[in-house]
Amino acid sequence: MKYRSKNSVVTTAAIIAASFLPTTLIAADGPEIRIGFDIGGEELLGFTFTDGTSESLDAGEGFFIEGGYHFDTPVLDQENLSTEVSVGYKNGNVSASNASISFSKLSVGLTQYFHNGPLRLGAGIHGHLKNTVKIKVNSSETIDADTSFGPVLVADYQFQSSWRLGVRYTIMEYTAEGVTVEANSAGIYVSSTY
Repeated sequence: MKYRSKNSVVTTAAIIAASFLPTTLIAADGPEIRIGFDIGGEELLGFTFTDGTSESLDAGEGFFIEGGYHFDTPVLDQENLSTEVSVGYKNGNVSASNASISFSKLSVGLTQYFHNGPLRLGAGIHGHLKNTVKIKVNSSETIDADTSFGPVLVADYQFQSSWRLGVRYTIMEYTAEGVTVEANSAGIYVSSTY
């Protein structure tokens, strides 16, 4: 008869319990906060400096912060599906010593997620509201773009009990003063659930 110490039994039980942890926490109802950065889209505006270098701001570029709430999908009644409703703020900017350009927007989103262990895949629609370009050179000018909606695809991985690392792709375009610019963007983010 082999003897097992009390510590090895506890360790084995903890490992077995931990292997089930991600799947039980992933689809739970609750809030989530997400921060990240998107790149892409057509060039909005830019600067050319006296030394010949330049810097520009793309329509889909910017840092973002979003807050959302996940709930089980009531119609489908599936444990591996959840729906998220989110709101957020995104801002991209470039600046020089005597000028700056910024493009800010408020966002709303509705995303359906499929959970498979620590992996989560999602698709949904995002709306960008209050899309405002601010240009400051000698004076300030503001250009407001129309509200826009577009699809979003999301994939993320749970690397801790409440932390995720993910990527997303958003298809979007903005129209202002009769001009339309493509603002498709790819992004990376980190999120935390509570």
